[in-house]
Amino acid sequence: MAKNGEWPFKPVLVKDAVALINQQIASWPAILQKKPYSVEVVKKALERLKPYYNEVVKLRANYNYSNALNDGNGHYLLNPEAILNGKTIDKTFPEYSILVSTTQQTIDQTKKDGPLWVYFNLTPSIEMQGNLSKYDAKLGTGVAHMVYSLLNNLNFAYIYKWLSQPEAMKGTLYKPQ
Repeated sequence: MAKNGEWPFKPVLVKDAVALINQQIASWPAILQKKPYSVEVVKKALERLKPYYNEVVKLRANYNYSNALNDGNGHYLLNPEAILNGKTIDKTFPEYSILVSTTQQTIDQTKKDGPLWVYFNLTPSIEMQGNLSKYDAKLGTGVAHMVYSLLNNLNFAYIYKWLSQPEAMKGTLYKPQ
């Protein structure tokens, strides 16, 4: 839920991600020097992305920056292999994240304003335990009750007013829906 209904981030296009990757390679050559077998893999992945330059980056959902190519000095390479554009994605249950960056307006607002958005992450911890016929692919097996409770009890109107009209909400107690 964002203040005024405006999302405070902008999606990153593939061409911008490729430019960032090339900038990272130029700035920190030790990343690929440390793992020379990765040079060809990175080049092929960057070449694969060319037809998709004007699309929003779809990043593998389980992408973990801490496992990315790095030089051991805190410089990490955005792995182009983790960008799914141009790869086959499961149509029944597509899992990917959209790579976003912040805008200058959002940066400026965070320095002078109150909360800009509220974020709820309902990503389940999927562990295949028990009877697989009862497995719910959308919500996993362990969070269905939390999702139900959140959707049926959270007072979204209160949160929206708290974000958009903070002065009017001072002294107003939260009441579940």
